[in-house]
Amino acid sequence: MPVDQTVRGDVQNALSALEEAYRSAVEPPAVPLRWSSEALSLASHAFFNPGMLAMLYFPAEHKYAVYTPLFASISVPLIVALGREIYAWRRERRTARNG
Repeated sequence: MPVDQTVRGDVQNALSALEEAYRSAVEPPAVPLRWSSEALSLASHAFFNPGMLAMLYFPAEHKYAVYTPLFASISVPLIVALGREIYAWRRERRTARNG
């Protein structure tokens, strides 16, 4: 998967900031909090990079290939049950008219 240099740099800097937050855990709470905030900001910047957002979505053909077997196996029993209900309803309606 091709990753842009800016995204790679943001991820590496986020990991470095996270390591600094871990190392500074013995210091006053403001220091590791600042490092963890920097790591979160860099990670979010890398994740929401316009070049990376396009990779979050699958093409339509992939969705059809994944969901068609699922919906086919679910729809067959539903269609059969619907057919039985329509048949029973029509039979009940016919008997109510005749009798």
